[in-house]
Amino acid sequence: MERTARRYEQALAWFARCWPGAPLTRRTTRQWTADQWDEAAADYLNYMYFEASDRSYSKQDAGDYLSALKHRAPWLRRKLPTADKCFTAWAKREPPTRVPPLPVSWVQAVAMTMIQRGYILFAMAVLVGFHAYLRPSEIYGLRWDDFLFGHGATNGVVRLCDTKTGKRNNASEFATITDPLLLWVLARLRGSQTGPLVSDPGVFRQQFQAALAELQLDAFEFEVRSLRRGGATHDYRTHGSFDVACDRGRWQDRKTCRIYIADALASLVALQLPPDALARLERVRALWAPFLAVL
Repeated sequence: MERTARRYEQALAWFARCWPGAPLTRRTTRQWTADQWDEAAADYLNYMYFEASDRSYSKQDAGDYLSALKHRAPWLRRKLPTADKCFTAWAKREPPTRVPPLPVSWVQAVAMTMIQRGYILFAMAVLVGFHAYLRPSEIYGLRWDDFLFGHGATNGVVRLCDTKTGKRNNASEFATITDPLLLWVLARLRGSQTGPLVSDPGVFRQQFQAALAELQLDAFEFEVRSLRRGGATHDYRTHGSFDVACDRGRWQDRKTCRIYIADALASLVALQLPPDALARLERVRALWAPFLAVL
């Protein structure tokens, strides 16, 4: 939330430099009509796309500006049709930035590296995020008391709070956990714990990147989002069903799921490691056996 708030403040500050007379405080936004705001917002988006010489603006910057404006003045939601059309046109011209998927063996090495660095709960969050192909915000929201294991820990579910699709449908969501070994490890570690797996998302991201760097994987520019892409791809290759993947990934549109996985499968081809990095990765993966033996 703090990062989003900072982005929104920066987006409105950039706008204020171009429109110094704009009434941007919460108390003054109604000094302009919705039509005036719509015209100003559309003009600003056109300026960002075509004319800005002080910096290069991205689709993310444009989206942040519109979201920031509607957050500052909620009464403007659904009242900026021209500006929204400008943003839609921009989005069609600028394809989304897709992160590469993390292969399963690399995820196992990342998780073990986190354990070696003393972040065992972060490692569990990585494994659950990959297996259930969770979004970053869903990984950050994992709590021990949201896990429910079946008899003998042969199956399990995890409740997901404040999810993207859950908010849209005003409904609670859950993810299934079917990997027997992951279930066993989670059940052993849980005990009576009820707190979060990720105590600080910022530290989690730092340790995630540190583990990638230690494994010489940082050049691929993986992000936490790579866990969802990698998990969906790995799961699809296991069963070959877009329907199953769509349900597990909680996509509303199967066409979106199909495109998402097809693109990730194509990206896997480019993920090649030099022999020394591959050998190091395999040595780290081999540490799982002694870890599990004493768990």
